[in-house]
Amino acid sequence: ADAPKFSEVFLGDGTEVMPRAIRVGDALYAWRVTSIDPRTGRRPEGPVEQMGQALRNMQQLLQETGLAPENVARATGYIRDPGDRDAVYQYWDELYPDPSDRPAFKVLIDALPEDEEAWLQMLAYAGERRTRFDIEGVPARDPTVRVGPWVFSSRVHGTDRTTSTVPAGAETQVKLAYENLKSLVQQAGGQISDIKQITAYMRDTDLAPAVEANLRTLTESELPSVVLRNVQSFVRRSEEHTSELQSRGLIS
Repeated sequence: ADAPKFSEVFLGDGTEVMPRAIRVGDALYAWRVTSIDPRTGRRPEGPVEQMGQALRNMQQLLQETGLAPENVARATGYIRDPGDRDAVYQYWDELYPDPSDRPAFKVLIDALPEDEEAWLQMLAYAGERRTRFDIEGVPARDPTVRVGPWVFSSRVHGTDRTTSTVPAGAETQVKLAYENLKSLVQQAGGQISDIKQITAYMRDTDLAPAVEANLRTLTESELPSVVLRNVQSFVRRSEEHTSELQSRGLIS
């Protein structure tokens, strides 16, 4: 079969040096949607307004490439301060008010430059709409969706579907998350062998060896060639963890 057509996406008057996105066939990938207002050349103040501007820039990119917000499969927001995580959902929820029809979305922490407090990455698929999948007993603010041939999840938690709670212990959570991942893939019409990459998020890098060893034990019989990635990132803090950080003077 012929290889999908590859193209770079430039906006504006054609003087841009770096493309805003790349398109391969029907897939559109924007690796850095900034919060710079194209009318002023400046960023608005604050993470909430910057996320709002980044989403407006995302919509402009979609429009100029012949796509629309309903074609978006996955978006990742990056902010500097974990405390801003919930606040930046304001403009996201305005763009996608229907919980049953949202892209997979997650917010991660990044070491941003001094004047930058929010930016986005985005994947979209032309001509396709999202279908949401959920596991009974596993609540999810942001969904797992299928768009065209892709399945994306905002995040698969180590939630026990029989109790709708997250038990203590990294090993238990990894096992539950893996079982939930398999369930979502199967609901989307896929097979376990279709999984090509698993990214594990953890609170502390000290957990990385144990998490990877446990996850590899779970996958080796079913996914001998799967790529495992460990990423230290923001996970919503428990009250106990928040108190610990406050006692150490790391947060106020």
